Amino acid sequence: MDKYIIERMFGEKKKADMSSWEATVNKLLNPQREITIALVGKYTQLDDSYLSVLESLKHAGAFYDTKIKIERVDSENYESDFWSDSFRNLINQKNILAVVIPC
Repeated sequence: MDKYIIERMFGEKKKADMSSWEATVNKLLNPQREITIALVGKYTQLDDSYLSVLESLKHAGAFYDTKIKIERVDSENYESDFWSDSFRNLINQKNILAVVIPC
């Protein structure tokens, strides 16, 4: 009886199209590529300090079917000369594609 009433009020029940959501989840769980991004800051070892940045990178990675590997860099180690040779060596050694410096 309840099924009859619901069908009369709202029409026939349609199956939800979950294909877009399933594709997004698949990109998150099975990315095709992997890149490394340096996150430079004072408190990079604390996840809560840059949580919104980390989540944004994760979502961007899902959009581009890419796993984002985060290389955390303590800015105090490079404060005097940020683009020093040691920092450039770190970028080359870890194959870092981009550097994010949150404000």
